[in-house]
Amino acid sequence: MFSLILTCILGLFVPATSSTLLIYSAAKDVKVNSHLYYIDGKNGTLYPFDSIIKKLPFNSPSKFQFSVENQESDTLQCYISMGERFVKTQNLQIYLGDSLLEAHEEPANHFLLSIPSGKKYTVVFSLSELNRIDPNKLSVNLYSKDFFQYKEHRMEVAQSFFLGLNAFLCLFHLIIFFVTGWKVYLKYVIYLFVALLYFLFYYGLIQTAIPQLNAVSINLVSIWYSLIYVLYFYFLNDFGNYKQFSPWADKLLNVGIINKCIQITYETVFHFFGYSFMYEPIYKNIILVFEITLMAFIIYFILKNKNVRGKFVIVATLFLIFGAILGQLDLEPDIRGYCVQLGISAEFLVFSVGLGYLSKLHYIEKQQAQQLYIAQLTENEKIQKSINEELEKKVKQRTNELEIEKLTVEKKNRENELLLSEIHHRVKNNLQVIASLLSIQERNIKNEDIKQAILSSKGRIYSMELVHKMLYSENSFQGIEMKAYCQSLFQALAVSYGVEKEECVIKTDFEALTIDTNTALNMGLILNELISNIFKHAKTADKKLLVEVDIYEKENDIFLTCADNGNGNAQHIAQSHSFGLKIIHLLVSQMNGHIQFSNNNGLRVEITLKKDLKL
Repeated sequence: MFSLILTCILGLFVPATSSTLLIYSAAKDVKVNSHLYYIDGKNGTLYPFDSIIKKLPFNSPSKFQFSVENQESDTLQCYISMGERFVKTQNLQIYLGDSLLEAHEEPANHFLLSIPSGKKYTVVFSLSELNRIDPNKLSVNLYSKDFFQYKEHRMEVAQSFFLGLNAFLCLFHLIIFFVTGWKVYLKYVIYLFVALLYFLFYYGLIQTAIPQLNAVSINLVSIWYSLIYVLYFYFLNDFGNYKQFSPWADKLLNVGIINKCIQITYETVFHFFGYSFMYEPIYKNIILVFEITLMAFIIYFILKNKNVRGKFVIVATLFLIFGAILGQLDLEPDIRGYCVQLGISAEFLVFSVGLGYLSKLHYIEKQQAQQLYIAQLTENEKIQKSINEELEKKVKQRTNELEIEKLTVEKKNRENELLLSEIHHRVKNNLQVIASLLSIQERNIKNEDIKQAILSSKGRIYSMELVHKMLYSENSFQGIEMKAYCQSLFQALAVSYGVEKEECVIKTDFEALTIDTNTALNMGLILNELISNIFKHAKTADKKLLVEVDIYEKENDIFLTCADNGNGNAQHIAQSHSFGLKIIHLLVSQMNGHIQFSNNNGLRVEITLKKDLKL
């Protein structure tokens, strides 16, 4: 936090990065335009970027161009990089004169350009949003191929070390928090994690992993960056325990937290409404003066307390200030970035050591408290002994009472099991009666469509009857074993539809699986409709019908697959409005599942169902 304020102060006196095309390494002999140009979207007029940079809208797309010419005798291969790593340009177009040579729509930060001898290319690109916090970071850099690859590798190594250290410390202190339960570690982990997310965005790594984040506003991220200040203050207050050792420092840190939260809120609101005053130097300087004054008083009260915690804060601050100063020197941009990373890494390590030291003090205090506690236990041992004897008598008395209650509950449970078994038995008998009545009715009906409807209804009734029969016969109400259930159901359906063993083979080779009663009832109805449909429509005279059924469970989902080698058309069946298919869709919908039809040497139906978690 202190280094960030110092960085802003130095930024008032250090010249801003030029927006002209910078030339490095072997590409230094290439002639380029002296400026990056802004293209007016209304009339196509070109304006030097330096002269119009403050007038551009901060939250709308802008279009830019620059030119590069190869006056060498050989073809030049060079990398062109546009701005910082998080800058993603769109609609990149490369022209030779008025002819379009290449066009790229994907967001990119750099690209490889091959320029024949004597050719002059014009590069046009769009930027969805200009960084108003530091618009000069939109600079165009030209590198030789070898130097760019070396530069990228060097930067990746540095970033990997910096981010790896950050991630390691974050995980390390999170583990310590779970072990010790000390909240200061959790606050430090949150501070480290948010800083890690910011630098992942700053380096463009998180956008590479999640391309959708390329649409996130750079200016909003810059505003939300103040959240790191809030978390830093929040951690610092607990780290220094200033509420006890320095009440004034505690109050001022809380003022800083409230101030930053309010600032983040109203700047975000004004950003969405299109106001840009918060990016103006006058506004930033007013905020800066307030924060410098606030931090000066906080440091004063920390130093005045002369507590060892404050020493760690000052040392960490010195590392940050040193890194910030080096980051403002007139060095290569990557070198300045390494200096800032080094200062931040040193700050992380100092606080890690400080937390370790505080843990040691906490451990010593805990040891002393344990010794005092042991002494108190010894003193209370006699009193506790008499209390234990009295408790033992009460426990024995209560144990006898619980034993009697246990026997009563077991008796009631047996009675309930018998009653539940009788209910299942009666439901099964009632369903058998209904099926018998349907069979009698079927004999007196000559209309084949009505007969088929009755036959389908009998199959549905049998699928439900079979569940209650298995529950009654196995004397277990925990669930239904699906493999045995399917075999019994398919055998009964084959008899009902007059399908011989020589005409059809139904494979149920899946592993034994027990599911709850409600789910089994629904799956039985679904399987009845699927197998009945296969017997009615998939059976052919020219080949033996093969049906494969697979049921398995994964987490809270049950997967049902039914495939045959018939001539069913998946698209036709999916669009069918038959009563059986409506039943299937209704049951699948009730269980928050989904169904899919496909063709693969026959019809294949795949159904995913949610288990009844209430049972």
